[in-house]
Amino acid sequence: MGKIFIKGDIKEGLKLIVDPYLTWEEIKELIWEELREKRDFLRGSSINVDLKDKKVDEEDWINFQQKIFKEFGIMLYKEIFVSKLVDKNIAQILIGPIRNGQRVHSKYSLLIIGDVNPGAEIVSEKSIFVLGKIKGSVYAGIEKNRKALIFGLSLSPIHMQIADVVWVEEKILDSSFGYWVYIEDNKLKISINIL
Repeated sequence: MGKIFIKGDIKEGLKLIVDPYLTWEEIKELIWEELREKRDFLRGSSINVDLKDKKVDEEDWINFQQKIFKEFGIMLYKEIFVSKLVDKNIAQILIGPIRNGQRVHSKYSLLIIGDVNPGAEIVSEKSIFVLGKIKGSVYAGIEKNRKALIFGLSLSPIHMQIADVVWVEEKILDSSFGYWVYIEDNKLKISINIL
């Protein structure tokens, strides 16, 4: 096996497998080069990264994930495929759009491929990732999980909340590459990616 390769199938979708004996810095460099070479083919796709139980600092992972998305338009996920799956590492994937009147509730992280329309409600005990527009209501970390995140390619929510912290409606700056929402200083902070 090479140090890094991408495989795909109908059940798991695209999966990026790395040599577990590499350091995290080596892995990041190899992923960057692999995706740079294949960016035209892979742009707009979601790829699950199999780190083989390698411990990675969550903040560093999120920064790398954002950098890849900003540069290549490719979304990386690591928590969906883990060698030893436990409840906290499972994500539920939904193909949208989620329409007016629909309510989705999950104890897992949610990956929604499509828009969350006005009148739709998404509730998760963990994080919510929307590869589309968030125009409805999203509630992440509902069981007092203040480490939960919300990601959306576009944000104009009716209601947005992580754990017990509610988004106070304010102007959201334009971003071509999505928005990360998280709790900082007891407020919801929106981080944007700008070219």
